Amino acid sequence: MKRQIVGLCIGLGASFAAQALFAQDEVSCADHDTLIAHLGEDFGEARQIAGLSSGGQLIEIFGSEETGTWTIVVTDPGGTACFLVTGDFFKRYDRAETTAKRGEAM
Repeated sequence: MKRQIVGLCIGLGASFAAQALFAQDEVSCADHDTLIAHLGEDFGEARQIAGLSSGGQLIEIFGSEETGTWTIVVTDPGGTACFLVTGDFFKRYDRAETTAKRGEAM
């Protein structure tokens, strides 16, 4: 239940940020295939997770453990994709690492 609530909060936050993103004029955007190819070729990033927002935008998180970079991409229903946020120190966790035992802090 806690994981579902956290996921919902992240999804809502990304949805609101995506709506604000598409309202701005100076944003790094391109068609989806071009943007994704750029992430793979220039940063070695691959899609880690994806989902649809309540507004119909595709929200994707890309990352590379080799380069340590990560990127959140928002794509509108028409296929225009934009960088929402980028960062460093990307690390993947398996399910066992993300599931805290009862009473333990994560």
